[in-house]
Amino acid sequence: MRTVSYHLILDLILSDERFLLDNNLLMNIIKSSCIESGLKIVKEDFYKFNPHGFTGMFILSTSHVTFHTFPEHKLIYIDIFSCDRKRKVVEAGNRIIKYLKPKKYKMILFKRSKSEIVSQNFK
Repeated sequence: MRTVSYHLILDLILSDERFLLDNNLLMNIIKSSCIESGLKIVKEDFYKFNPHGFTGMFILSTSHVTFHTFPEHKLIYIDIFSCDRKRKVVEAGNRIIKYLKPKKYKMILFKRSKSEIVSQNFK
């Protein structure tokens, strides 16, 4: 069955706290990574939590990018979901890693297709 979309998940542990505390800096890095990879952003927004941390999102012409920071744990979780080319999704993830220089990271890519849908109940 043909792949319909790609879902890239990034879990990053950072040593540089600037990225975890400065929402404009992180938004610009993720935005630049998407644009340089050929993903088209049509809207963006974020929400800052008190006392720290924030969630951000970019609506793409082909789906979305979302992220959430946990400064107290030096963590950022990022999801890139798109029905654009696999190369663009993976390149955006690699560019984010290049800019943020995490101490550790995990990157997982899921292919989403109709044939992979099964019925499941979680309790």
